[in-house]
Amino acid sequence: MEPLHFLEFLTNKELIGFFHCKKTEMSCMEQPNIFLNQLRDYDLVPEKLYKKVIRMRCKEKKKDGVYEVLDRLEKERSDKVKVFWRCVFHNHILQKYPVLCGLRKSLMDEVKKPQSEENTAKKRRGRSKRKKSVEETEDDEQPGPSSSSSPNQQKSPKKPKFSSAVKRGEKLPVTCGNKKGTLCGNKLAKGGACIHSQGCWFTPSDFERFAGKGSCKNWKLSIRCQNTTLKKLIKEGRLKCPRMKRK
Repeated sequence: MEPLHFLEFLTNKELIGFFHCKKTEMSCMEQPNIFLNQLRDYDLVPEKLYKKVIRMRCKEKKKDGVYEVLDRLEKERSDKVKVFWRCVFHNHILQKYPVLCGLRKSLMDEVKKPQSEENTAKKRRGRSKRKKSVEETEDDEQPGPSSSSSPNQQKSPKKPKFSSAVKRGEKLPVTCGNKKGTLCGNKLAKGGACIHSQGCWFTPSDFERFAGKGSCKNWKLSIRCQNTTLKKLIKEGRLKCPRMKRK
């Protein structure tokens, strides 16, 4: 990526913030005259200050002078910060001052970082959606606990086809407490006794009491079909249920 191109992806605020943190580092470069000449060519340093610093012979004083040039540029010409980075990232300047090569690489990494984070976030969202989908499927498919079931059997439960079974008027296995029965979808839709257990027909409320769960007073939650409550099946439209009064 060319310097002039990658700088366009950074705002003035980001470039100024980076410039502010790197002034001291840039002021320590060896033999800064060519660097100062480049700034002068781009009208980024006042002529008087340029001449003052370029004439300095003491290394420490010259470092202070370069820092003053950069400090004034930040405070008085911050709108030119993008011009500054363009001018110091020319090849002949980069070849002379390795420190500027490092700064160029850091800025390019800043451009790549948001894109990498966005891709990572997209992957996480994709994994989260897949995980949620799997959890919802398992919630519908998971069978009730059984001490006789092997680990492989628990991992691969048969998927109950609730909707198709109800449409064909087939019977669904249901449980409430330790009682098992068979629910007839057509009978539930019409109201009345619709659960067959131990040779008798029960209304949902009666089956709830028969199973010792009468205190729950909410058969839609206490009666389950393969670990899925009847309330959920009714809410999803897989089962139809008229309003029923408890006896």
